[in-house]
Amino acid sequence: MSGHVRAVQRALAILKAFSLENPQLSCSELSRKLKIHPSTIHRLLLTMEKEKIIDRLENGKYALGLKVFELGCIAAAQRELVKVARPYLEELHRISGETVNLVIMDGTEAIYLDKCENPMSMVQYARIGKRIPLYCSAVGKALLTGFHQEDLQRALNSIKIIPHTPNTIIDVGKLMEAVQMAKINGYAIDNEEVELGIKCIGAPVKRESGHVIAAISICGPVSRLSGGRFFELVHQVKTTAEKVSNRMGYCSLNALSL
Repeated sequence: MSGHVRAVQRALAILKAFSLENPQLSCSELSRKLKIHPSTIHRLLLTMEKEKIIDRLENGKYALGLKVFELGCIAAAQRELVKVARPYLEELHRISGETVNLVIMDGTEAIYLDKCENPMSMVQYARIGKRIPLYCSAVGKALLTGFHQEDLQRALNSIKIIPHTPNTIIDVGKLMEAVQMAKINGYAIDNEEVELGIKCIGAPVKRESGHVIAAISICGPVSRLSGGRFFELVHQVKTTAEKVSNRMGYCSLNALSL
């Protein structure tokens, strides 16, 4: 086992050593509890303190840091989001007959949190836990609508843009235009940019502050997401995203009428 992996395991062991019964522990107490040499514990604590995972208290003991609380809140919010969104995803799946996805952003990628899948689905890349680039997916562009212009340009410049199909937009300027149009229209499109033959429509989900926290999409064959039906599905996706946003505390003029 490599030293790096062992260090990670030991850092996780330190985190798990804290409890409601023992919210504060000293270096020596952690050493005895975990049977790890005090110097090793001390080095790990210094690194964890620097990353705000551990706090050093005035009494010389240590406690879980603000970053742990923040990560816990994120995990809880994700579970709450899935719980809130699930019935609306099922409703959208029922009325559209297409595969419906719920995703969140993680760095420069989107992660699928939940989905209602058409058993005849042609979409191969979308499964729960799967990551997908922001720049070429409908859900990714919908998530990017939450960025201010300068932040958006910085984010896109930091991404390694790879053409997945001939339709993938690889020019940063054109990507920014696509995101801006998505922000204006309230929905984004993946026009065979990830997989040939597959089209997706995505809309952002917002929390009470108005920040984009997730995106909902419909994916299916181009033949079924074209013509007049395309605009019908756009309306359904936007309405679903607005309903979930409303349940997450966001209130828009449209949400008031839902």
